[in-house]
Amino acid sequence: MRTKVTLILLFLNVALFFFIFKFERGWRTEEASMEARRRVLGPETADIRSLQVSGPGFTTINLIRQDEKWALNEPIEWPANPHAVSRIINELQFLEHETSFSVADLEKNNQTLADYGLENPRLTLSFTSGATSEEGDEGSEVSLYIGDETKVGNRLYVLSSDRSRVHVVNLSLAHSLSIPVENLRADTVFSVPVFEARSLNLQNAANLRVRVRRDGNRWAFEAPIIARASKPTVELAINALNALR
Repeated sequence: MRTKVTLILLFLNVALFFFIFKFERGWRTEEASMEARRRVLGPETADIRSLQVSGPGFTTINLIRQDEKWALNEPIEWPANPHAVSRIINELQFLEHETSFSVADLEKNNQTLADYGLENPRLTLSFTSGATSEEGDEGSEVSLYIGDETKVGNRLYVLSSDRSRVHVVNLSLAHSLSIPVENLRADTVFSVPVFEARSLNLQNAANLRVRVRRDGNRWAFEAPIIARASKPTVELAINALNALR
């Protein structure tokens, strides 16, 4: 009796394994394929090196990645707010369309790009990437043209980089691009972490100079005297400077 029950359980386990392997894997593959088809952009968003947002009556914004940090170089030169830049990049990496249609089909319906605000887009987003695109291009510029909002549904018309397809995407893309320059600027005065700091120089109105320098794991005065410095006090001073906004 026990042998019979064991054999039945073994058979059910094999059947369950076959079901998972054959059908569930197929469902997951199909789901991933559908998600990929909804994506507006491809692998080129994985390594974005520069961003530019421009448009009629809009102050052109240029952002450049320097190592792992972002900086504004237009309209001003200033370190960029990492959270604001990350929001834009995340929007691009996960940008999906609700639906899309070919520009070639517009003529058949007696429509033009102007009907969607895409003849003269209100915003143009361009970026360069170090990753290889689906077309095999590396480091080429990719552009998205931002048009009108849809009449219902809080969606946005976006024209593809090759101007061949109109995508209907979430309005959050326009919100991330319309951020004021002031909010794109980093509000930090200093941005050197204490473990990267090598020296600290202070000078007051009476021209008294204080200079301390890191020596291995210690700090030492070089002016106005030569002596050991208090490591906790120096590092607290550097942290206080980094906390300035």
